[in-house]
Amino acid sequence: SQLIYVAESSDRIVGFGAVSLIDGKIDAVFVDPDHAGSGIGRKVMQFLEEVAIESGSTATLHLEATLNAMPFYTKLGFAVDSPSLYISPRGFSLECIKMSKTLDDH
Repeated sequence: SQLIYVAESSDRIVGFGAVSLIDGKIDAVFVDPDHAGSGIGRKVMQFLEEVAIESGSTATLHLEATLNAMPFYTKLGFAVDSPSLYISPRGFSLECIKMSKTLDDH
């Protein structure tokens, strides 16, 4: 199942992210532009990783990063797997990089 978590500040959602405990896919990690660079994205990712470790259901996390987000995920320990092309349900496409991270507690 996919679990979605939100980060709040002053009763306002400032970030969110999702993780699938079935296959370890991290999806839809976003931070409010007004809060970019404040560490919220890192905290969301660390929380998603902790949830995955505690569930014990997957040994690896994986995601598709936009090109501009790739350095962020690299700093969090994700490695580049391969180039990818994300095609949205509305038909636009976006170059991405498939990345993965082996969880420490497995």
